[in-house]
Amino acid sequence: MNAKIIALSCDLPEREVSNRELQAENPTWDMERVGKKTGIERRRIAAENETASDLAFAAAERLFAGSSVQRDEIDYLLFCTQSPDYVLPASACILQDRLRLPLSCGAIGFNQGCSGFIYGLQLANALVCSGTARNVQLLTGETYSKYIHISA
Repeated sequence: MNAKIIALSCDLPEREVSNRELQAENPTWDMERVGKKTGIERRRIAAENETASDLAFAAAERLFAGSSVQRDEIDYLLFCTQSPDYVLPASACILQDRLRLPLSCGAIGFNQGCSGFIYGLQLANALVCSGTARNVQLLTGETYSKYIHISA
């Protein structure tokens, strides 16, 4: 059995902060160097009341609305975040309920950094190839900006 990606979707926080804005607030930072080394010129900043699962939820709803993927066909949900809504219950379980996925759908949350999407793809592939699941929804969401100082 082979696993494949059949649809993609995303959602981003509305607020953006540019390197120029950060440089003005933090004159000792070399944001030109940061831009050259990383390619990052702007970053999205989560709203105070916006959670990682809010971003994942919006992306999932956009996916259901704009593709052939049906929520009742999802039999496993994977959610990767370093900024979960709560310690318990797992944000994956909250998303399963909020997205109105079947009660029989498995829901697992895991914590990884930049490599989280790749680990999630491997977990989804293993679930499909083992016959444990047919349709896995992999969601990632971060509100890491809440843990660092960016007021620009």
